[in-house]
Amino acid sequence: MQLEEQRVVTFLQKAIRAKSISGNEEEMAKLVKSEMEYLNFDKAWIDSYGNIIGYVKGNKSGTILFEGHMDTVGIPSPKEWSHDPFAGYIEDNKMFGRGTCDMKSSLCAMVEAGGNLIASGNRDFCSFYVVGVVYEEIFEGVSFGKVLDELSIDAVILGEPSDMKIMLGQKGRAELKITTFGKNAHSAFPEAGINALYNMNLFLTQLPNIECPEDKILGKGIMVPTDICSSPYPGNSVIPDNCVITVDRRLTIEETKESVLNSINVVLDKLTKENKDFKAKVELATDKQVCYTGKTLEALRFFPAWNTEKGSRIAKAITKAVEINDTIESPSFGTYAFCTDGSESAGKRKIPTIGFGPTPSNRAHIVNEFVELDKLIETQKIFEEIIRFF
Repeated sequence: MQLEEQRVVTFLQKAIRAKSISGNEEEMAKLVKSEMEYLNFDKAWIDSYGNIIGYVKGNKSGTILFEGHMDTVGIPSPKEWSHDPFAGYIEDNKMFGRGTCDMKSSLCAMVEAGGNLIASGNRDFCSFYVVGVVYEEIFEGVSFGKVLDELSIDAVILGEPSDMKIMLGQKGRAELKITTFGKNAHSAFPEAGINALYNMNLFLTQLPNIECPEDKILGKGIMVPTDICSSPYPGNSVIPDNCVITVDRRLTIEETKESVLNSINVVLDKLTKENKDFKAKVELATDKQVCYTGKTLEALRFFPAWNTEKGSRIAKAITKAVEINDTIESPSFGTYAFCTDGSESAGKRKIPTIGFGPTPSNRAHIVNEFVELDKLIETQKIFEEIIRFF
């Protein structure tokens, strides 16, 4: 059988054609549900937020949840693509299209792995869920949390791209808003006002000196400003009374909302004491999104770091699954540089979580995104073995 004839390849091609930019995942959810029903999953349903959940009961103890997100980023420059980004074009045993890497390939492999186990007629494996969530690209873990609220599970496998490496953790992420305040005045008489931009400059000169924690697994935390905006804007000859920056803060293990905010407040308090006109505050950013079902997701933009031990039951299962695969010389381990839904399962809920996917992460979100079909098929086989070995 040619690679292109494998069912998982056909399914992925359909999934790429089901456009599902964040907030528009309905067609993709219905496609996955239909495939689960065709493969005889014991249950398959779409929850009130639009997440798709499939369940298969096995005869062995334990329950694994395989998780992927259905949404993708958009296509800012479609003319730069060699082929239609929503066609699932196949060439040289590669499939091109938005979501082939991040991360419909893994989600399709998870579904088909479940289907193969069901078709074997032997339920000598653990029970498992396959879940596809909405809005991961906007804020990681929030919609996944709605799924986890309703289920009892022992471990999670994320399908985020890992280049066939076993990913044991990730840095977390916090999005901070720092606001400095001033007093409006005509720009011809600046002495009559207090310039919020000057106050922000005082803070920005201190930002590089704020130490971020470091741990031996995930490395050193990161803090970097990503945007700035003053008010009123445009200024139109008015001294700004408000200036806001966004700071992207990458987190290490055990950092909390309180510890992250406190590291900024220490600096703001010092500047307030040293400068009579300085006034500022820091807060965690919030986000609100309306799902295609009409339900609203809302949360603080704080996503904890996490790490899973190599000796955990799920890590042993995936290690064994990779070891018996003929195309991989030996298991390779790592951690994600970016944030994933594992912030919810492992970071917040302490559920042992592992990441594994067929493509390298630097292929996500790019022009001409693609997946190698042989790696897609091997990933499906590894997912099947994980369920057997858990």
